[in-house]
Amino acid sequence: MIVDDHKEARERLCIALKKFSDIKVVSEAVDGMEAIRVVKRSRPDVVVMDINMPKMNGIDATASILKSHPQLPVIGFSFFLAGRLRAAMLEAGARMVLDKKIHVDALYAAIRSVVNRATVG
Repeated sequence: MIVDDHKEARERLCIALKKFSDIKVVSEAVDGMEAIRVVKRSRPDVVVMDINMPKMNGIDATASILKSHPQLPVIGFSFFLAGRLRAAMLEAGARMVLDKKIHVDALYAAIRSVVNRATVG
């Protein structure tokens, strides 16, 4: 699942991840509030969550989602990781936090890593 308030960012991620046959984007959300609703409906294996969004940010959405889905891996994803944002996202329960400038192959590796840890652990 991809959560980002920028349509173009979601579309770029969906297109980039299509090159990996074992990854399928099952749902998208435009903010944290929608992400909470969509997780319940779509049951993703992992959430790639933008941190800075209107209505509800990724930090609050991650904490809320993990209350009812504690095993769901969430990857924080943002251009702006200065200050306490990275720490706050990890404190909310994200398994890792990545810079949006990361290459898609590294994002794929991160997704596989958190999904494998969730399956094994």
